[in-house]
Amino acid sequence: WQVPPYGSLKLNTDGSCIDNACAGGGVVRDHTGMIILAFSSSFGIGNSVEAEAKSMHLGLRICLERGLSISFMELDSLFLVNCFNDLWNPPWAIEYILRDCKNLIPSHASVSHVFREANGLADRLAAHGHTCQGTFTFERHWRAKTIADNWDHVELLYRTKSVAEYQIKKNLFKTILW
Repeated sequence: WQVPPYGSLKLNTDGSCIDNACAGGGVVRDHTGMIILAFSSSFGIGNSVEAEAKSMHLGLRICLERGLSISFMELDSLFLVNCFNDLWNPPWAIEYILRDCKNLIPSHASVSHVFREANGLADRLAAHGHTCQGTFTFERHWRAKTIADNWDHVELLYRTKSVAEYQIKKNLFKTILW
């Protein structure tokens, strides 16, 4: 993950679909990497493309409600990025969602693809969405920084340790946190 330029905000979102149960999550950070807000949400039944699109939409809507003007948005779904940027035609199931996203996003903002490895925190928040009833928002003044730092640390462990060790650490962290 790369910090945005000075004075700007970046929104990273991700969707998750397990056995047709959709969830999503995202995080807004400033140019210092400070977390402004993070969210997790359950979206009900659908597919992975719908989960990605709904997460993007929810992130933009939350930013608008909070008065946050993002300059950059990153997703790890190249398909969704290309549909949003009018390079590909979107499936009908998400066409209306993308249309509304275009109305919500500031005109100066860019939407770009990022590899999964650089979207780790949004991925963790999306996975957390499967445990939520509705939408759960972590505000700056609350536990967002602590949660995100721990999830970023878990992501680092994943890259440097074996998968078995990662699962043990992840389960231990979930027990401590929740």
